[in-house]
Amino acid sequence: MESACTPTTVCIECGAPVDRLFTEYSPGNIRLEQCPACSAFADAYLERDAVLVFVDVLLHRAPAFRHVLFNRAHRSRGGDAGDAAASKVPRLAVLLTLFDVYARLLRMERAGRAGAYATAWANLTLVPRSGAGGGWWTGWVGPAEVLMPLLPPQLRVIREVLREYVDVLSTTVLEFAVFFAIVALGLRLARARTTWRSAFDAVAMSTFGRLLLIVVVIWDPARLAPANVAYIWLINAYVAASNAEALRALTGLPYIGLLVLVAAGNLVAHLAVSSVVAAR
Repeated sequence: MESACTPTTVCIECGAPVDRLFTEYSPGNIRLEQCPACSAFADAYLERDAVLVFVDVLLHRAPAFRHVLFNRAHRSRGGDAGDAAASKVPRLAVLLTLFDVYARLLRMERAGRAGAYATAWANLTLVPRSGAGGGWWTGWVGPAEVLMPLLPPQLRVIREVLREYVDVLSTTVLEFAVFFAIVALGLRLARARTTWRSAFDAVAMSTFGRLLLIVVVIWDPARLAPANVAYIWLINAYVAASNAEALRALTGLPYIGLLVLVAAGNLVAHLAVSSVVAAR
């Protein structure tokens, strides 16, 4: 990936780099600048409510993704707006990870059987190794095995709960890390004009679709039954399409190629996590 070629602000309609998005004459009085390449307003979303921007992102509109990925810092015209906007992406990534862990644990609990394990795309049934006691995780030293002895005595009563949570958290992080590594490698091979951080921002922000599980958890928890994996595939397919659209807005590469790259990243991540979990 060529970091030197990454533009700071772009026209949301054609993606061409622009020097400025608006001219401010006085506080609250601005004039939008036109793009020299396509003559459209460089970023009309600057004068629209954030809710409308979010709706257009939900609808996978490329201008909305360009606004969020390149120009979001200019929605607030303070001096530290860029740093504030950049700091929100890692927080969103942490929020999505923790919620994904919660959803997987809920699916495992509803399975009601020993050896149940949930990944992003499937519900696995793990068989304990013969001659190994203590559960299906025996034989593999994971983060939980390292952290459990460090717990204070007051927390050892919930040792098994914490063990399960740390195990699921570690595999969730591993799954995303493998997925992003495959996507980043594909962008590098395609000589995409972007940076690692911009690619991470695009992937993290476009994974917001996983929060749709909140609706399922609150209004229809029966849908989380392990036998019902249709909603999992639907949400993951929507997230994959969002990832591809965000990467297209970021890099300008063909959508179909990016969709194949995202699908390959998901497949490799699922196989990697399944292999690691099965080896425990």
